[in-house]
Amino acid sequence: MNNQRLKSLLEEVGFVGYGEDAGFYNLPVPAFLSRMDRFAELIIQECTNNIKEWCDASDEHTDKEEYWQGYQHGCDDSVAAIMEHFGVDE
Repeated sequence: MNNQRLKSLLEEVGFVGYGEDAGFYNLPVPAFLSRMDRFAELIIQECTNNIKEWCDASDEHTDKEEYWQGYQHGCDDSVAAIMEHFGVDE
C-alpha cells in the first residue's frame, strides 16, 4: 500500500504493521469486522470532507451567481447521497 493516508487510517483503527504482521489473522471475527467497519467509515468521511472543502471554497460566490448556488447544492447533495448510501451518520 503506497498511500500514507490509508496507512494512517488503518493505524487509527488498530491495524499496526502491514502484510503478515498486520494482526488481521489473530483477531476474532467480530473484532475484525468492527475495525473494518470503522475503517470504511473513516474512508467515507475523508471523501465527504474533501467534497465539503470544495463547497467551502465556493462560499464566497454563493450569493452572487446562480452557477455557484447550483455548485453548492451539488456538493451538499453529493455528500448527503454518499452518507445515505453507506448508512453513515455525520
